[in-house]
Parts: sequence; structure tokens; C-alpha cells
Amino acid sequence: MFRHIRTKFTLLLVLTGLLPLVIGTSIYISTTRQKIEEKTEYVLLQELSHVSFAIESIFMKAKTNLLLASENPAFSRYIIDKNGSWLAEQVKALRQLQLFFPEAISVTAFLDTSGETVAKVVVKKVIQPEDGSYLKEKDFFRIGLSQPVGGVYQGKPFINPETRHWVIPFVSPVYYKGKTVGLLYFDINLEYLSKKLKRNISSGNHAFLIERSGKILAQTIISIGESKGLPQITDLDQSPFFKRLLSDILRGKNGVRKFHTSKGREYLISFQSVPSSQWSVMVITPLTRNFATLIPPGKALPIFLATFIFIILIAFIMSKRFTEPVKEVVAGT
Repeated sequence: MFRHIRTKFTLLLVLTGLLPLVIGTSIYISTTRQKIEEKTEYVLLQELSHVSFAIESIFMKAKTNLLLASENPAFSRYIIDKNGSWLAEQVKALRQLQLFFPEAISVTAFLDTSGETVAKVVVKKVIQPEDGSYLKEKDFFRIGLSQPVGGVYQGKPFINPETRHWVIPFVSPVYYKGKTVGLLYFDINLEYLSKKLKRNISSGNHAFLIERSGKILAQTIISIGESKGLPQITDLDQSPFFKRLLSDILRGKNGVRKFHTSKGREYLISFQSVPSSQWSVMVITPLTRNFATLIPPGKALPIFLATFIFIILIAFIMSKRFTEPVKEVVAGT
């Protein structure tokens, strides 16, 4: 009977000691997790800003230099004086365009209004004009010629048949005395944009450049390379929350969201539109990895076990101390 009373008293003390431990641990984990998420969100928004600025800078630099090149007399005056000196100047100007983006630009060309290639440089090599007939077959050729003075048109990505890389075409009309006389063209390799994304994010995070149609133009997970089609952002995850998130991204909205994937992984996503374009950037980071890094299980588990053992020892000592007088009373009775 006496041992039964001591056992109950010991268990009661153990439970009384464990209750604050469990509650305190839960509060600590919840508070720490919240702080981690706030810190992660702050870092994520900074990286998102850097990524967006890097992409926007490329577009602005591309458009500015294309407009400056379109004003070069070598392109406008060749209509009147088609001699070799103007052609040499055109090639020189096309090469200068490539120097602004030595890692990005693969093809620069000048086409007349009929679509015939007058001059073209492919990766710093001068190519014969007849090799550029594919350019006039693209939609950007017709739309580019209709641009006003100072206008630059950004076409849809396509695989350049000469370099076998996915590229974004930029075109600007060349005017002479108020009349369109040709079209200036250059493209930017999508792999270059992927490298730009990677340089502006932390290790373990991933960034995406997304077209409003849902296509992924550049990313840091896999290389686009020579794939036949650009991947869709819907391929990343099939969870209902992620699909709702896509609607905000594709409408050009900005924000930060936390979600669980269909495989149970937890991520934090930040996204915003890129100014002066029809694209958005998205940066994601796994929350579970950050949480485990800040509170390593290898340290938390030993502390919890040591505290648990300490509570049991205290409970046993206290139960013995308080039940010994009871035992003496029972023996005396």
C-alpha cells in the first residue's frame, strides 16, 4: 500500500514537472520559428529586390544601347550610298553592341524593310547576309518595323538556329528622314539571365524569371539548354495553394507567401513584377532547412532528455522525502 502511494506521488510530481517543460518548449519553438520566418522573409525580400533590379538593368541597358546603335549613320545612309565603307561600319557597330553583353548576346543583325539581312555578327563572327533569312519569319520583325521613333520591341523567346540557345530578341526600327529603312536586331541568351539570378541569391535558395503566360524563362535549378520547349511554372508543384499563388504572379502582383508543397515540404516565396516588362521574378527558400540550421536537433534533443531525467530524479527524491514521514506514522500505528 505504501509503495503504491509513493508511485502515485512520484508520477504526479513527474507530470507536474513535465507540464511546464512541454509548454515552455512549445512557446520557445513557436517564438523562435516566428523570428526565423521574419528574418528569412527580410532576407528573401532583399534578394528579390536584387534579382529584380539585375533583370531590369539588363533590359534597360539593352534597350538604351540598341537605340543608340539605331541612330548610327552606317545603318540609315546605306540606302543612298551602298558602298563597302558603310557595310564595314555596320559590322563595327554590331560588334560594339555585343561588347556591352559579352556573355549574353549571340547574334546582332541589321535587316532592310523586306527582311533581307544586310549585315550580321554571330558571336563576334561576321556571317553572310543570306544566312539570316529566319529573322524575317518571326513575329518581332513585322511588329518591330511598326515601332515609333525611339521604340524598342521585345519579342517572344525562341531557339536561335545558329547558336542553338534560347534567346530573347530585341528589335528597333532604323529611320532616315522620317521613313523606316530597316530593323536592328540583337538577342540575349536566357542562360545569361539564369547566371544573373544565381549571382543575386543565397546558397540553397532558388530564383525564377517568369513570363506572364506561365513559362519559366530563366531559373537556378536546371539549365534550359537546348530543350524543345520552355518549362511551365505549373510543373513546380501541384498543390492547390501554389496554383492560387500562380494567379497572383501571372497578374503581375507583388507579395510574400508561405505554403506546403504536395510532398509536405514548407517554403517561403517572394515575388514581384519586373518594371518595364511583362515578366515577374520569384525567389523561394525552404523554411524547414532554416529552422533546422538555427535549432540543430543534435543539440535540442540532449537538452530535452537531460531536463526530463532531472525532473524524474527530483520527483523521486521529493516523493521519498515527503512519504518517509507517512511511512513512519504507518509503522508506528
